[in-house]
Amino acid sequence: MVSLQLWLAVLLEQPAWFGFSLLGLAAAVTLAGRHGQRILNGAVLGAALSALAFFAMRSELGARSMTPGIAALTLGAACLAFGLLAPGWSTGFLVAAILGVFGGVLARKLGYLAIGGAAPMAGIGLFLGLANHRSLSVWLPPLFCAPFVVAGAALVWLPRRPRVHDLEELEWVLGITFGVLLPLLALSLERNHRSRLRLETRAQLAADQESKEAQERKRAAFRRTHGIEDDSKLPH
Repeated sequence: MVSLQLWLAVLLEQPAWFGFSLLGLAAAVTLAGRHGQRILNGAVLGAALSALAFFAMRSELGARSMTPGIAALTLGAACLAFGLLAPGWSTGFLVAAILGVFGGVLARKLGYLAIGGAAPMAGIGLFLGLANHRSLSVWLPPLFCAPFVVAGAALVWLPRRPRVHDLEELEWVLGITFGVLLPLLALSLERNHRSRLRLETRAQLAADQESKEAQERKRAAFRRTHGIEDDSKLPH
């Protein structure tokens, strides 16, 4: 709980444009429907890798160098394109990153090397993401967009404060996030249900059409075999 408190304090120190970016990303992912997972994959992977590259290169080259910024923008654009064009692999890498971080933190808590927990969990996450990217596209966007909306709204509309000290305030934030998650999750599930209904309807129509064509072919073959020209003389 205390670590989440510190993350919240760091978040509320970010500029307002970061809040608008989070709100815009949440809107884009939600409005895109079942394709929102592609945008989410590219944005999250791009932001994480760009930040790592930027700060790593900046520490080596200095604050005045433009190379870290150019490298970060290039890497972010490449990750966004990867997320849009390869939803299966990008979902796999996203789940691998999430489970890898969780495994690393858990290993450190237990007194082991972080890589010992991160590597196997990342491998499991990659497999799960690749194998279940279609079903995960129903659950992951709401789970990410809910905190994006709350964090973005807090940065844009709440008064600027350097620190957050009360744990009760964090509990309120978590409660509001859960409240935002429920309608987003309901919308995603409803969209998935309508999509399944459309696919089932199309499959049924295709099956009915194929059955009608098969019956028509049988009638035509029967007419040719028996020399019947009038359909009224066909057996029913």
